Amino acid sequence: MNHYRIVADKFGGKYADRALFRGGVLLFNRQKYRQAEEWLRRLKNEFPDSEKVPRAQLYRGRSYFQREKYPEAGEILR
Repeated sequence: MNHYRIVADKFGGKYADRALFRGGVLLFNRQKYRQAEEWLRRLKNEFPDSEKVPRAQLYRGRSYFQREKYPEAGEILR
């Protein structure tokens, strides 16, 4: 997990969006939904043109759903 954070925070560039996405998915798969949401939200905010954003949004919506935050999930998944 730390290597994703290092790439995203210190190196940036063309790999930062991938690091944020992979870190977010890893956290989601570990059922750390709030942390996953933070990573995936950061991806959307910092790299809005990234090809990873649509899939990140899907994971964000699923994360909210898992936490029973249905209105938030609905907003993201529209």
